[in-house]
Amino acid sequence: MAANLFLKRGLLEEAEEAAKKAVKVSYNNPDAFITLGNVCFEKANSLENSPETLELRKAYMTKAFDNFYTAYKYNPASPFAHIGLATAYYMNGQNSLAQDEILKAKELSINNAEALYLIGEYYYKTKEYSKSKTYLEKSILSGLTAKYKTYYMLGTLYEQEGSIQNAQKNYLASLKLRPDHPESQQNLDRLIKVSYKEAETLSNKQKTTKDLFSNLNDELNTVMQADYFLVIDEFSKARDSYIKVLDKNPDNVNAITGLAELYYAKWAEGFANSTDFINDSKYILKTKENPRIVIPLTKFKLINEDRMPESVRQKFINLSVSETFDFYDLLNEVRAEFLLGNFEESHEKLEKLLSFKLSNYEKFKVLKSLCYDHDYDEALVLIGELKKTYYHNEELAPIVTRINTKFSVADEKLNQAIALYSNKDKKQQDFSNAEYIIKQAVRYFPTYKKGYLHYAYLLEKQGKYKEALDKANICLRLYQLYPDKNAEISEINIKKLVQNLKQKLTER
Repeated sequence: MAANLFLKRGLLEEAEEAAKKAVKVSYNNPDAFITLGNVCFEKANSLENSPETLELRKAYMTKAFDNFYTAYKYNPASPFAHIGLATAYYMNGQNSLAQDEILKAKELSINNAEALYLIGEYYYKTKEYSKSKTYLEKSILSGLTAKYKTYYMLGTLYEQEGSIQNAQKNYLASLKLRPDHPESQQNLDRLIKVSYKEAETLSNKQKTTKDLFSNLNDELNTVMQADYFLVIDEFSKARDSYIKVLDKNPDNVNAITGLAELYYAKWAEGFANSTDFINDSKYILKTKENPRIVIPLTKFKLINEDRMPESVRQKFINLSVSETFDFYDLLNEVRAEFLLGNFEESHEKLEKLLSFKLSNYEKFKVLKSLCYDHDYDEALVLIGELKKTYYHNEELAPIVTRINTKFSVADEKLNQAIALYSNKDKKQQDFSNAEYIIKQAVRYFPTYKKGYLHYAYLLEKQGKYKEALDKANICLRLYQLYPDKNAEISEINIKKLVQNLKQKLTER
């Protein structure tokens, strides 16, 4: 699995190394040999087609063939081995043998969505476009809906047929999965211009082509809009959109988990549960967990809990350790570590996740998750990365504005608490209310450095040195992860506070 993920990200050396390790563990593992064959294909295709690289390309192609043939010997029923052999034969000009292998693959791929996609891709390369379209569409019907390339190829095939609206819809679907795919964007833009000109010639009235996309997966569009509303805390709009989807399809998992995130957010913000909570929670409570939705459903169990229940804590601990390189498993690790308060581990795993070649669609999904968990320091860093390649930067500005507003509100609340606990008139000092305000601030904003610092000062004033040291250490950890650019907090002063509290504990 690691080798395949590396291969998907274009990390060929890492993919080859991982696949070879798999072979060492199990010498007759056909999947490992198939991956090695695909690595050799990619290496061959990455070379320029010139006399200087001819021998090296041939060497890679020979290795690819050998690996696919080995996979076939260990598992003759594997459609992937036959697809690999068909491609190798075709690239070597042995078309008759290639046809034999692809026919065998077709017989073995009846319900295998990934294999159906690869057969469609094979026919696309061999310019058998009608067959390519048939198999690409079969792969989608069989459940393979997360490959942008499927929709891109279908877009080009529909465009060849002259079915412009279907071509546009598939290019748009490709961009929803990978917003930074330039070919899909360029083709879509070109076709929109063509459609617009055609519409203008048919009528004197000004028209747009917006209606061309009105029926394109309305549910997905509505949920994505609701997710965006939730990121910027427009709770009512988000809830209305989720419910709009669930009224038509009560089993839409994306809308259900969006509701779970929404009610967690409302609880963390200190809002009372709305009158809709009971009805809405029925959708959430009946949903079965799977790796893609487990974090939101688990967070929902925290609502109205002052402390994290042990069962939830154990669930997050289990989620923080996975044995795969799957995008969703890695994202779950990042989120689970953060929700457990393991900020360094979360930061390290996020860097690991972002080191893969994520599409803008995947980066935006990570951004939404960071915002849902109130991991705003990391969210701002990721937004900076997204701005370099994201097509829709106008969507990012409101998120930045909302995060900065939250920083300002947190500072205002903290100033109220400071005024309560540091009043020169000791009779006017109100430790209880000050602690309540700060406690709410750091629960809502788990990486709020100034909040932890003043929490430590407040506890120190009350002689609670052990608890104060705990908060001061959290502040120091966070400062080292996210240094204060405005130097409002000095690392030296935090270390002095930590040392001072340790000294007071020793003297006690």
